Amino acid sequence: MPPTNSLGPEFEKPPVIEVALGVQFSPLSALRAAHMGLLWSLFRKDFPRTEDQPPLSRAVERFDKPDLPSFRIEPAPLTPRSWFLNKDGSQLVQVQQDRLVHNWRKVGANTP
Repeated sequence: MPPTNSLGPEFEKPPVIEVALGVQFSPLSALRAAHMGLLWSLFRKDFPRTEDQPPLSRAVERFDKPDLPSFRIEPAPLTPRSWFLNKDGSQLVQVQQDRLVHNWRKVGANTP
């Protein structure tokens, strides 16, 4: 039986390969690709690699209406979602007009 102070099972090698922590906010409509470059200048030492990705769709949880399937066509974004990756790709910071996400990923057998 696990100790009573345990929050759950403990693994020597957890089956988790990625953890992400993010926040979504009202879109920063003035944010442009040039600003992403300025932001990268702050992150570049720890996150020397970059990639451009399509933005993630907004996710809004509604409790007043049942979940209904939806289909939306959104205009092409002016600013992409920028990825700032560390050397081995085990960490990345994602930035877009309405979101900031930090991911930790298992990229090899020895990645903690």
